[in-house]
Amino acid sequence: MSDVISNAPSNAGKVELNTNGKPVGTTVGPEQQKKRLSTFNPKKRHHRSTAAGKGNWRKRFLVALADVPNVAAACEAAGITQPTAYEARKRSQVFDSQWKQALKISVGKLAKAALKRAHDGVVERVWMKDAKGRPVCVDKVRKFSDTLAIFLLKSHAPETYREPPRELGAAVKLPDGTEVKTTFDLGVEEQDVP
Repeated sequence: MSDVISNAPSNAGKVELNTNGKPVGTTVGPEQQKKRLSTFNPKKRHHRSTAAGKGNWRKRFLVALADVPNVAAACEAAGITQPTAYEARKRSQVFDSQWKQALKISVGKLAKAALKRAHDGVVERVWMKDAKGRPVCVDKVRKFSDTLAIFLLKSHAPETYREPPRELGAAVKLPDGTEVKTTFDLGVEEQDVP
């Protein structure tokens, strides 16, 4: 048998195990069958982490990650845990590269949506109650996100819109009455801001 594994020493009586680690020829008792059936949910997708199934979850993961830059959501879509994804990324340079590419695609989609929202705005309905107290749409207004526009400007034109660098400082009075001022650079390069 190709799927039989022996865990016993060669001089002892061999116990044959199947690929699941169970002795060959054993059956599942009625109590175990009942337990298995009680926990089975046909609506829940069961994903096996076998060597053959690895490529399948990776593809589902990458497709989901390319759609939305959220690792937790991509793991849920692939039916795996986050540690499984991060471990696979650490082990495979190819998967790491695909992960980065998927993130790049989804961040691009997010940036496009943010730009559209900041530039074109979002149409929202204005609701009021009628004489009987039921909500009725009475108008539509287009709303723009100034905050989103500011973030986009800072991102795309930092030389003009980034805030000037800040310094932290303290004044210390020495015992002889001399005042010493110190400043701490926060690691931000100084730039000329118009």
